[in-house]
Amino acid sequence: TNSGTIDGTNGILSSATIGSVTNSAGGLINAGYRGMVQTGGSVGQFTNNGSVTTGLVGVSFEGGATLGTFTNSGTIDVSGGTGVGLALTGTVSNLAGARIAGHGYGHGVAITDNVSLVTNAGEITAGLTALNIVGGTTTTINNSGSVSGANRGLETGLDVTIGTLTNSGTFSGAYSVVIANTGTVTNTATGLITATANDALYLQGGKTLTLLDNAGTISGPGTGFNGIDGSTVGSLMNSGTISGGYAVVVATSGTVTNAAGGLIDATGVDGVYVRAGASSLAGLVNAGAITAASRGVNINAGTTNSIDNSGSISGGYSGLESAPGVVIGTVVNSGTVSGGAYGAVLATTGTVTNASGALIKGTTNEGINLHGGYTLSLLDNAGTISAGNIGVYGVAGSTIATLTNSGTI
Repeated sequence: TNSGTIDGTNGILSSATIGSVTNSAGGLINAGYRGMVQTGGSVGQFTNNGSVTTGLVGVSFEGGATLGTFTNSGTIDVSGGTGVGLALTGTVSNLAGARIAGHGYGHGVAITDNVSLVTNAGEITAGLTALNIVGGTTTTINNSGSVSGANRGLETGLDVTIGTLTNSGTFSGAYSVVIANTGTVTNTATGLITATANDALYLQGGKTLTLLDNAGTISGPGTGFNGIDGSTVGSLMNSGTISGGYAVVVATSGTVTNAAGGLIDATGVDGVYVRAGASSLAGLVNAGAITAASRGVNINAGTTNSIDNSGSISGGYSGLESAPGVVIGTVVNSGTVSGGAYGAVLATTGTVTNASGALIKGTTNEGINLHGGYTLSLLDNAGTISAGNIGVYGVAGSTIATLTNSGTI
Protein backbone atom coordinates (compact mmCIF):
# COMPACT_ATOMS: atom_id res chain seq x y z
CA THR A 1 0.00 0.00 0.00
CA ASN A 2 1.36 3.40 -1.00
CA SER A 3 0.03 6.60 0.50
CA GLY A 4 3.16 8.63 -0.18
CA THR A 5 5.36 9.03 -3.26
CA ILE A 6 7.18 6.41 -5.30
CA ASP A 7 9.57 8.02 -7.75
CA GLY A 8 11.97 6.33 -10.17
CA THR A 9 12.61 4.97 -13.64
CA ASN A 10 10.16 2.17 -12.78
CA GLY A 11 7.87 2.71 -9.83
CA ILE A 12 7.12 -0.89 -8.79
CA LEU A 13 8.74 -3.90 -10.49
CA SER A 14 7.70 -7.41 -9.42
CA SER A 15 7.38 -11.02 -10.56
CA ALA A 16 6.20 -12.38 -7.21
CA THR A 17 2.80 -13.54 -6.01
CA ILE A 18 1.13 -10.62 -4.25
CA GLY A 19 -2.26 -10.45 -2.58
CA SER A 20 -2.95 -6.80 -3.29
CA VAL A 21 -1.32 -3.59 -4.49
CA THR A 22 -3.00 -0.32 -3.49
CA ASN A 23 -2.09 3.23 -4.37
CA SER A 24 -4.17 5.16 -1.87
CA ALA A 25 -5.91 8.50 -2.33
CA GLY A 26 -3.12 11.06 -2.14
CA GLY A 27 -0.57 8.45 -3.17
CA LEU A 28 1.66 9.15 -6.18
CA ILE A 29 3.58 6.75 -8.39
CA ASN A 30 5.77 8.87 -10.64
CA ALA A 31 8.04 7.07 -13.10
CA GLY A 32 9.97 8.03 -16.18
CA TYR A 33 9.31 4.63 -17.71
CA ARG A 34 6.70 2.37 -16.08
CA GLY A 35 4.65 2.89 -12.95
CA MET A 36 3.74 -0.67 -11.92
CA VAL A 37 5.21 -3.64 -13.81
CA GLN A 38 4.35 -7.28 -13.04
CA THR A 39 6.54 -9.57 -15.19
CA GLY A 40 5.35 -12.92 -13.80
CA GLY A 41 3.51 -14.44 -10.88
CA SER A 42 0.14 -13.04 -9.90
CA VAL A 43 -1.59 -10.18 -8.12
CA GLY A 44 -4.95 -10.69 -6.45
CA GLN A 45 -6.06 -7.10 -6.83
CA PHE A 46 -4.60 -3.82 -8.03
CA THR A 47 -6.32 -0.66 -6.83
CA ASN A 48 -5.45 2.90 -7.71
CA ASN A 49 -7.18 5.64 -5.75
CA GLY A 50 -4.38 8.15 -6.25
CA SER A 51 -2.21 9.15 -9.21
CA VAL A 52 0.08 7.22 -11.53
CA THR A 53 2.06 9.41 -13.93
CA THR A 54 4.66 7.92 -16.26
CA GLY A 55 6.37 8.33 -19.61
CA LEU A 56 5.70 4.95 -21.26
CA VAL A 57 3.30 2.62 -19.39
CA GLY A 58 1.21 3.31 -16.32
CA VAL A 59 0.39 -0.23 -15.16
CA SER A 60 1.59 -3.34 -17.02
CA PHE A 61 1.02 -7.07 -16.52
CA GLU A 62 3.18 -9.10 -18.91
CA GLY A 63 5.28 -12.24 -19.23
CA GLY A 64 2.46 -14.50 -18.07
CA ALA A 65 1.54 -12.36 -15.06
CA THR A 66 -2.11 -12.66 -14.01
CA LEU A 67 -4.40 -10.28 -12.17
CA GLY A 68 -7.60 -10.94 -10.28
CA THR A 69 -9.18 -7.49 -10.22
CA PHE A 70 -8.12 -4.08 -11.47
CA THR A 71 -9.89 -1.04 -10.02
CA ASN A 72 -9.17 2.61 -10.75
CA SER A 73 -10.86 5.51 -9.01
CA GLY A 74 -7.94 7.88 -9.50
CA THR A 75 -5.82 8.99 -12.43
CA ILE A 76 -3.42 7.05 -14.62
CA ASP A 77 -1.74 9.41 -17.06
CA VAL A 78 0.98 8.37 -19.51
CA SER A 79 2.64 11.07 -21.58
CA GLY A 80 3.89 8.92 -24.45
CA GLY A 81 2.47 5.41 -24.29
CA THR A 82 -0.20 3.10 -22.89
CA GLY A 83 -2.13 3.72 -19.71
CA VAL A 84 -2.84 0.13 -18.65
CA GLY A 85 -1.61 -3.13 -20.23
CA LEU A 86 -3.27 -6.33 -19.03
CA ALA A 87 -2.97 -10.05 -19.76
CA LEU A 88 -5.13 -12.72 -18.09
CA THR A 89 -7.43 -10.76 -15.77
CA GLY A 90 -10.68 -11.28 -13.92
CA THR A 91 -12.39 -7.88 -13.82
CA VAL A 92 -11.38 -4.39 -14.89
CA SER A 93 -13.22 -1.40 -13.40
CA ASN A 94 -12.66 2.28 -14.16
CA LEU A 95 -14.99 4.05 -11.78
CA ALA A 96 -16.99 7.25 -12.16
CA GLY A 97 -14.67 10.25 -12.00
CA ALA A 98 -11.59 8.14 -12.77
CA ARG A 99 -9.34 8.67 -15.77
CA ILE A 100 -6.96 6.48 -17.77
CA ALA A 101 -5.04 8.28 -20.50
CA GLY A 102 -2.43 7.03 -22.94
CA HIS A 103 -1.11 9.93 -24.97
CA GLY A 104 0.97 9.96 -28.15
CA TYR A 105 1.23 6.55 -29.82
CA GLY A 106 -0.40 4.80 -26.90
CA HIS A 107 -3.60 3.04 -25.92
CA GLY A 108 -5.76 3.75 -22.92
CA VAL A 109 -6.26 0.12 -21.88
CA ALA A 110 -4.59 -2.71 -23.86
CA ILE A 111 -5.68 -6.32 -23.24
CA THR A 112 -3.82 -9.37 -24.61
CA ASP A 113 -5.64 -12.31 -22.96
CA ASN A 114 -8.96 -13.40 -21.45
CA VAL A 115 -10.85 -10.92 -19.30
CA SER A 116 -14.18 -11.64 -17.63
CA LEU A 117 -15.54 -8.12 -17.25
CA VAL A 118 -14.56 -4.60 -18.31
CA THR A 119 -16.61 -1.81 -16.74
CA ASN A 120 -16.05 1.87 -17.43
CA ALA A 121 -17.96 4.65 -15.74
CA GLY A 122 -15.15 7.18 -16.00
CA GLU A 123 -12.91 8.24 -18.87
CA ILE A 124 -10.55 6.20 -21.02
CA THR A 125 -8.73 8.21 -23.67
CA ALA A 126 -5.78 7.61 -25.98
CA GLY A 127 -3.70 8.92 -28.84
CA LEU A 128 -4.38 5.65 -30.69
CA THR A 129 -7.08 3.30 -29.35
CA ALA A 130 -8.79 3.86 -26.03
CA LEU A 131 -9.70 0.20 -25.42
CA ASN A 132 -7.54 -2.13 -27.51
CA ILE A 133 -8.18 -5.88 -27.19
CA VAL A 134 -5.76 -8.00 -29.21
CA GLY A 135 -6.18 -11.49 -27.74
CA GLY A 136 -8.45 -13.87 -25.89
CA THR A 137 -12.12 -13.57 -24.99
CA THR A 138 -13.62 -10.61 -23.20
CA THR A 139 -16.88 -11.88 -21.77
CA THR A 140 -18.57 -8.58 -20.94
CA ILE A 141 -17.94 -4.89 -21.62
CA ASN A 142 -20.15 -2.29 -19.92
CA ASN A 143 -19.57 1.38 -20.67
CA SER A 144 -21.48 4.22 -19.04
CA GLY A 145 -18.60 6.69 -19.28
CA SER A 146 -16.41 7.92 -22.13
CA VAL A 147 -14.11 5.79 -24.27
CA SER A 148 -12.37 7.94 -26.88
CA GLY A 149 -9.31 7.50 -29.07
CA ALA A 150 -7.92 9.61 -31.86
CA ASN A 151 -7.81 6.44 -33.96
CA ARG A 152 -10.34 4.05 -32.39
CA GLY A 153 -12.58 4.11 -29.35
CA LEU A 154 -12.68 0.30 -29.10
CA GLU A 155 -10.92 -2.17 -31.37
CA THR A 156 -10.61 -5.94 -31.18
CA GLY A 157 -8.20 -8.19 -33.02
CA LEU A 158 -9.49 -10.61 -35.66
CA ASP A 159 -9.29 -13.59 -33.29
CA VAL A 160 -10.87 -11.83 -30.30
CA THR A 161 -14.36 -12.74 -29.12
CA ILE A 162 -16.65 -10.45 -27.12
CA GLY A 163 -19.66 -11.92 -25.36
CA THR A 164 -21.71 -8.78 -24.74
CA LEU A 165 -21.01 -5.09 -25.24
CA THR A 166 -23.42 -2.66 -23.59
CA ASN A 167 -23.05 1.08 -24.03
CA SER A 168 -25.01 3.76 -22.20
CA GLY A 169 -22.17 6.28 -22.43
CA THR A 170 -19.97 7.34 -25.36
CA PHE A 171 -17.55 5.61 -27.70
CA SER A 172 -15.73 7.87 -30.13
CA GLY A 173 -12.81 7.80 -32.55
CA ALA A 174 -11.98 8.14 -36.23
CA TYR A 175 -13.52 4.66 -36.31
CA SER A 176 -15.51 4.45 -33.10
CA VAL A 177 -15.99 0.71 -32.46
CA VAL A 178 -14.29 -2.03 -34.51
CA ILE A 179 -15.29 -5.60 -33.58
CA ALA A 180 -14.74 -9.21 -34.63
CA ASN A 181 -16.89 -12.13 -33.38
CA THR A 182 -19.38 -10.70 -30.91
CA GLY A 183 -22.53 -11.96 -29.24
CA THR A 184 -24.61 -8.87 -28.53
CA VAL A 185 -24.02 -5.16 -28.95
CA THR A 186 -26.60 -3.09 -27.07
CA ASN A 187 -26.56 0.69 -27.41
CA THR A 188 -29.10 2.03 -24.93
CA ALA A 189 -31.23 5.16 -25.22
CA THR A 190 -28.43 7.28 -23.71
CA GLY A 191 -25.69 5.54 -25.68
CA LEU A 192 -23.65 7.28 -28.35
CA ILE A 193 -21.30 5.52 -30.76
CA THR A 194 -19.85 8.23 -32.97
CA ALA A 195 -17.05 8.35 -35.52
CA THR A 196 -15.16 11.52 -36.30
CA ALA A 197 -13.87 10.47 -39.74
CA ASN A 198 -15.07 7.03 -40.87
CA ASP A 199 -17.45 4.33 -39.57
CA ALA A 200 -19.15 4.32 -36.19
CA LEU A 201 -19.62 0.56 -35.73
CA TYR A 202 -17.49 -1.68 -37.96
CA LEU A 203 -17.83 -5.48 -38.15
CA GLN A 204 -14.71 -7.07 -39.63
CA GLY A 205 -14.89 -9.36 -42.66
CA GLY A 206 -15.63 -13.03 -42.00
CA LYS A 207 -16.84 -12.30 -38.46
CA THR A 208 -20.26 -12.64 -36.84
CA LEU A 209 -22.35 -10.28 -34.73
CA THR A 210 -25.30 -12.19 -33.34
CA LEU A 211 -27.42 -9.16 -32.36
CA LEU A 212 -27.17 -5.40 -32.70
CA ASP A 213 -29.83 -3.65 -30.62
CA ASN A 214 -29.72 0.14 -30.88
CA ALA A 215 -31.97 2.50 -28.93
CA GLY A 216 -29.46 5.36 -28.89
CA THR A 217 -27.35 6.96 -31.61
CA ILE A 218 -24.83 5.35 -33.95
CA SER A 219 -23.39 7.89 -36.38
CA GLY A 220 -20.36 8.45 -38.58
CA PRO A 221 -19.49 10.41 -41.71
CA GLY A 222 -18.57 7.15 -43.47
CA THR A 223 -21.11 4.57 -42.32
CA GLY A 224 -23.26 4.21 -39.22
CA PHE A 225 -23.04 0.40 -39.11
CA ASN A 226 -20.72 -1.30 -41.60
CA GLY A 227 -20.69 -5.08 -41.99
CA ILE A 228 -17.72 -5.83 -44.25
CA ASP A 229 -17.78 -8.46 -47.05
CA GLY A 230 -18.08 -11.95 -45.59
CA SER A 231 -19.43 -10.77 -42.24
CA THR A 232 -22.71 -12.00 -40.77
CA VAL A 233 -25.28 -10.19 -38.65
CA GLY A 234 -27.83 -12.42 -36.94
CA SER A 235 -30.35 -9.63 -36.44
CA LEU A 236 -30.29 -5.85 -36.30
CA MET A 237 -32.88 -3.94 -34.30
CA ASN A 238 -33.11 -0.15 -34.28
CA SER A 239 -35.41 2.05 -32.23
CA GLY A 240 -32.95 4.95 -32.10
CA THR A 241 -30.90 6.60 -34.84
CA ILE A 242 -28.33 5.07 -37.18
CA SER A 243 -26.86 7.59 -39.58
CA GLY A 244 -23.93 8.13 -41.91
CA GLY A 245 -22.97 8.56 -45.54
CA TYR A 246 -24.33 5.03 -45.71
CA ALA A 247 -26.52 4.33 -42.67
CA VAL A 248 -26.62 0.51 -42.47
CA VAL A 249 -24.41 -1.73 -44.64
CA VAL A 250 -24.67 -5.52 -44.34
CA ALA A 251 -23.27 -8.52 -46.16
CA THR A 252 -25.16 -11.57 -44.88
CA SER A 253 -27.85 -10.60 -42.40
CA GLY A 254 -30.92 -11.94 -40.69
CA THR A 255 -33.81 -9.56 -40.21
CA VAL A 256 -33.21 -5.82 -40.06
CA THR A 257 -35.95 -4.18 -37.97
CA ASN A 258 -36.47 -0.43 -37.74
CA ALA A 259 -39.11 0.09 -35.08
CA ALA A 260 -41.66 2.88 -34.82
CA GLY A 261 -39.75 6.02 -33.89
CA GLY A 262 -36.52 4.59 -35.27
CA LEU A 263 -34.53 6.49 -37.89
CA ILE A 264 -32.08 5.08 -40.42
CA ASP A 265 -30.68 8.09 -42.26
CA ALA A 266 -28.09 8.14 -45.06
CA THR A 267 -26.77 11.60 -45.72
CA GLY A 268 -24.64 10.60 -48.72
CA VAL A 269 -25.78 7.34 -50.34
CA ASP A 270 -28.12 4.52 -49.20
CA GLY A 271 -30.14 3.91 -46.03
CA VAL A 272 -29.98 0.10 -45.92
CA TYR A 273 -27.39 -1.29 -48.33
CA VAL A 274 -26.89 -5.02 -48.95
CA ARG A 275 -23.47 -5.61 -50.47
CA ALA A 276 -22.90 -7.30 -53.82
CA GLY A 277 -21.24 -10.71 -53.97
CA ALA A 278 -22.08 -13.53 -51.58
CA SER A 279 -24.53 -11.45 -49.58
CA SER A 280 -28.17 -11.77 -48.55
CA LEU A 281 -30.79 -10.15 -46.34
CA ALA A 282 -33.34 -12.46 -44.73
CA GLY A 283 -35.91 -9.73 -44.16
CA LEU A 284 -36.59 -6.06 -43.57
CA VAL A 285 -39.28 -4.77 -41.22
CA ASN A 286 -39.75 -1.01 -41.11
CA ALA A 287 -42.23 0.82 -38.91
CA GLY A 288 -40.07 3.94 -38.58
CA ALA A 289 -38.30 6.09 -41.14
CA ILE A 290 -35.57 5.11 -43.60
CA THR A 291 -34.29 8.15 -45.50
CA ALA A 292 -31.41 8.44 -47.94
CA ALA A 293 -29.73 10.80 -50.34
CA SER A 294 -29.79 8.06 -53.00
CA ARG A 295 -31.68 4.81 -52.28
CA GLY A 296 -33.71 4.16 -49.17
CA VAL A 297 -33.16 0.39 -49.39
CA ASN A 298 -30.65 -0.97 -51.92
CA ILE A 299 -30.34 -4.76 -52.24
CA ASN A 300 -27.44 -5.87 -54.43
CA ALA A 301 -27.30 -9.64 -54.03
CA GLY A 302 -28.94 -12.81 -52.79
CA THR A 303 -32.47 -13.58 -51.68
CA THR A 304 -34.56 -11.42 -49.39
CA ASN A 305 -37.50 -13.39 -48.03
CA SER A 306 -39.70 -10.45 -47.11
CA ILE A 307 -39.93 -6.69 -46.89
CA ASP A 308 -42.67 -5.30 -44.65
CA ASN A 309 -43.05 -1.53 -44.52
CA SER A 310 -45.61 0.27 -42.39
CA GLY A 311 -43.46 3.38 -42.01
CA SER A 312 -41.64 5.53 -44.53
CA ILE A 313 -38.87 4.54 -46.95
CA SER A 314 -37.57 7.37 -49.10
CA GLY A 315 -34.55 8.13 -51.26
CA GLY A 316 -33.38 10.93 -53.47
CA TYR A 317 -33.21 8.42 -56.34
CA SER A 318 -35.41 5.47 -55.31
CA GLY A 319 -37.23 4.25 -52.24
CA LEU A 320 -36.60 0.53 -52.73
CA GLU A 321 -34.24 -0.97 -55.29
CA SER A 322 -33.07 -4.50 -56.01
CA ALA A 323 -30.30 -5.20 -58.50
CA PRO A 324 -30.69 -7.62 -61.42
CA GLY A 325 -30.33 -11.15 -60.07
CA VAL A 326 -31.77 -10.35 -56.64
CA VAL A 327 -34.80 -12.38 -55.54
CA ILE A 328 -37.41 -10.95 -53.17
CA GLY A 329 -40.16 -13.19 -51.81
CA THR A 330 -42.78 -10.67 -50.71
CA VAL A 331 -43.09 -6.92 -50.43
CA VAL A 332 -45.92 -5.64 -48.26
CA ASN A 333 -46.39 -1.89 -48.04
CA SER A 334 -48.90 -0.25 -45.74
CA GLY A 335 -46.86 2.95 -45.43
CA THR A 336 -44.95 5.03 -47.97
CA VAL A 337 -42.19 4.06 -50.39
CA SER A 338 -40.98 7.02 -52.44
CA GLY A 339 -38.05 8.21 -54.51
CA GLY A 340 -37.02 11.28 -56.43
CA ALA A 341 -36.93 9.18 -59.63
CA TYR A 342 -38.41 5.74 -58.82
CA GLY A 343 -40.61 4.42 -56.05
CA ALA A 344 -39.51 0.78 -56.31
CA VAL A 345 -37.14 -0.90 -58.79
CA LEU A 346 -37.46 -4.69 -58.74
CA ALA A 347 -35.96 -7.86 -60.23
CA THR A 348 -37.43 -11.33 -59.54
CA THR A 349 -40.19 -10.84 -56.98
CA GLY A 350 -42.98 -13.05 -55.70
CA THR A 351 -45.70 -10.72 -54.46
CA VAL A 352 -45.97 -6.96 -54.09
CA THR A 353 -48.92 -5.87 -51.97
CA ASN A 354 -49.70 -2.16 -51.67
CA ALA A 355 -52.40 -1.92 -49.02
CA SER A 356 -55.31 0.48 -48.79
CA GLY A 357 -54.02 3.91 -47.78
CA ALA A 358 -50.44 3.04 -48.76
CA LEU A 359 -48.34 4.92 -51.32
CA ILE A 360 -45.60 3.93 -53.76
CA LYS A 361 -44.35 7.02 -55.59
CA GLY A 362 -41.70 7.81 -58.17
CA THR A 363 -41.59 11.58 -58.51
CA THR A 364 -40.06 11.92 -61.99
CA ASN A 365 -39.99 8.39 -63.45
CA GLU A 366 -41.92 5.24 -62.48
CA GLY A 367 -43.78 4.20 -59.38
CA ILE A 368 -42.74 0.56 -59.86
CA ASN A 369 -40.09 -0.45 -62.39
CA LEU A 370 -39.47 -4.13 -63.18
CA HIS A 371 -36.06 -4.94 -64.68
CA GLY A 372 -36.07 -6.51 -68.14
CA GLY A 373 -35.85 -10.30 -68.11
CA TYR A 374 -37.33 -10.68 -64.61
CA THR A 375 -40.71 -11.74 -63.24
CA LEU A 376 -43.13 -10.26 -60.74
CA SER A 377 -45.61 -13.00 -59.89
CA LEU A 378 -48.32 -10.80 -58.37
CA LEU A 379 -48.89 -7.09 -57.96
CA ASP A 380 -51.90 -6.41 -55.74
CA ASN A 381 -52.69 -2.72 -55.30
CA ALA A 382 -55.38 -1.36 -53.01
CA GLY A 383 -53.57 1.91 -52.33
CA THR A 384 -51.89 4.42 -54.61
CA ILE A 385 -49.05 3.95 -57.08
CA SER A 386 -48.11 7.29 -58.61
CA ALA A 387 -45.35 8.54 -60.86
CA GLY A 388 -44.14 11.45 -62.93
CA ASN A 389 -43.96 9.13 -65.94
CA ILE A 390 -45.50 5.62 -65.69
CA GLY A 391 -47.21 4.13 -62.67
CA VAL A 392 -46.10 0.52 -63.24
CA TYR A 393 -43.51 -0.18 -65.93
CA GLY A 394 -42.28 -3.60 -67.00
CA VAL A 395 -39.12 -3.14 -69.03
CA ALA A 396 -38.94 -5.14 -72.29
CA GLY A 397 -38.52 -8.84 -71.54
CA SER A 398 -40.04 -8.65 -68.06
CA THR A 399 -43.17 -10.48 -66.92
CA ILE A 400 -45.92 -9.45 -64.54
CA ALA A 401 -47.95 -12.63 -64.13
CA THR A 402 -50.93 -11.05 -62.34
CA LEU A 403 -51.87 -7.45 -61.64
CA THR A 404 -54.87 -6.74 -59.43
CA ASN A 405 -55.94 -3.16 -58.77
CA SER A 406 -58.64 -1.91 -56.42
CA GLY A 407 -56.86 1.37 -55.70
CA THR A 408 -55.26 4.00 -57.93
CA ILE A 409 -52.42 3.65 -60.41
